Amino acid sequence: EEYKQREQEKMQQAASTAVGFIKQAREFTKSSYYPSSILFYGKALAAMRNYLNQAVEAEIDGKTTLLVNETFSELQRVINNIRIEFSDSTQELKFGLPINQRYAVAAFTKDKNKTKLNDLPVKFSFVSGKGNINESIITNNQGKGMLSIFKITSTQAYQEIEAALDFEKMCSTDTSWKYFKPFVSQLSIPSHRMFIKVIAPKFYSNSSEKNLNSPMEEPILMKHLDKRMFDNGLQLTMNKAEADLIFELTSNTQQVNVAYEMITCHLQFALTIKDASGKPVYSHQKNDIKGIRLKQQEAGIYAYKSGIEYIDTKVIPEINTLLFK
Repeated sequence: EEYKQREQEKMQQAASTAVGFIKQAREFTKSSYYPSSILFYGKALAAMRNYLNQAVEAEIDGKTTLLVNETFSELQRVINNIRIEFSDSTQELKFGLPINQRYAVAAFTKDKNKTKLNDLPVKFSFVSGKGNINESIITNNQGKGMLSIFKITSTQAYQEIEAALDFEKMCSTDTSWKYFKPFVSQLSIPSHRMFIKVIAPKFYSNSSEKNLNSPMEEPILMKHLDKRMFDNGLQLTMNKAEADLIFELTSNTQQVNVAYEMITCHLQFALTIKDASGKPVYSHQKNDIKGIRLKQQEAGIYAYKSGIEYIDTKVIPEINTLLFK
């Protein structure tokens, strides 16, 4: 009997604490300061953590109610009145290039007052596609913040970035979060999506390729690089002025050894990639790619074939990192 009485007293104390938090949450809701409103509803749930599945009744402002149900319902109403919105929800962006673009996002109430909501945490994530962005912001006094897109790293034609209320950031600094977290999956979280049409960057290529100091009839290395970039989704242009990336390659072979009638030639090549302003963004040099054959010309050509393998194993992964990381 004493045990039941003690448990009843504990439950009543928890309910009393929760009621106090709910009243504070309501006051913050009235003043449209939703971060604290949501936090105090979380505290109310935390106070009732041992009774979340029980029909505990309590009186709040003269009305008897089921405490946990009322807390959850009021929390959902607060959340339902939050609107998060990009100022411009459609964009066209090129993949693989530094973008450093900023896009405004606003948080305000859905009611007729459209009250600007400051200090509200908003998180950003790719729903489809991939890229480098800032992960979250806190809205300023005007209820606004900025999404920063640094680079699109996926060639997917249409991509989406979502701005959503960041519950975890709002509540994780408080011990109530671990009790509050299971309820989040049941809530309808306010969010808005930006739709991005992804465009392929254009590249221009130029090379000077020689075998034993004689110009090649066909640029073996650059032709292969062009194909690999095309496979990566880039668009080749013959107009250097409209290129986003400029590939410049020089190469030559020289005889370095003769042994048992077999001639060894070394291929040397240097590749530089520049951005549209002419600033180098990538470079790679190699001086000792071997080609061994009975004839000098054939040894040089074989060195070029080995050069293609080297480009595939060493250079292409580095370029992919430049474009897609």
